[in-house]
Amino acid sequence: MKTWVKNYREIEDWEWYKTENMAHIWQHIIRKANHEDKFWQGKLVKRGQFITGRVELSRQTGISEQQIRTCLNRLKSTNEITIEATNKFTIITICKYDEYQCQNGEIQDESTSTLTSRSTSHPTNNQPAINQQSTTNKNIRIKERDSNIDITWKTDFEKYKEDCKAAFDKFSTDQSFLIEQSSYYPKLDVVKTMWNSYRSFWGEESGWKYFKKARTKTINWELTIVKAIKFKSNWIYLDDRKQQSDTGEKKVFSLNKP
Repeated sequence: MKTWVKNYREIEDWEWYKTENMAHIWQHIIRKANHEDKFWQGKLVKRGQFITGRVELSRQTGISEQQIRTCLNRLKSTNEITIEATNKFTIITICKYDEYQCQNGEIQDESTSTLTSRSTSHPTNNQPAINQQSTTNKNIRIKERDSNIDITWKTDFEKYKEDCKAAFDKFSTDQSFLIEQSSYYPKLDVVKTMWNSYRSFWGEESGWKYFKKARTKTINWELTIVKAIKFKSNWIYLDDRKQQSDTGEKKVFSLNKP
């Protein structure tokens, strides 16, 4: 089952937001923390906690071990986290995890869910242990709090592919369109040429990225398909044996998809 974490916009007002590596390590910690209680090698690791070490955090984030140490100390100093170091591993606890990641679809009031509101408790744990253990906590993908944004072809590749397929289906069965294009390219199997361009470019992520880069709001699929037919690398010629019909006339197009 896929899960997600909330990522509040107020993080931009956080005192550490512009400090080197701090936003990076904080976002990583939020993602790595358990979203429910779990046991690891007989140890209860609660919601909002995870098991790790400096070497492991450095490997996962690309931040040096010394910088990891500095970042963790800063987070301790402002009561964002506590650290429990043992001779085998380190447990990091997010102090206000339930405020940042409320359960059961509840929306936490913004005035109490920001990083700028510090906890009054003071961590008492010492420097995190050097000994490292790989975390077994479940990776979870981030989802913006404002999750009611409509899915469009620009934001979702599957939506783009669906629209693209529908357009190619439409024009590959539009006889007036096919007759016109075949008059320009009498030696081509226009339908197969169209679907060749779909398979090789327009129906793939490369086509999607092309339109996203162009920053167009809407896609003119008819113009796109016309240009695809012009592109020589997409061309598929009519079979010589099929060019002659029973009446001796040449076939102009085929309605069958490849």
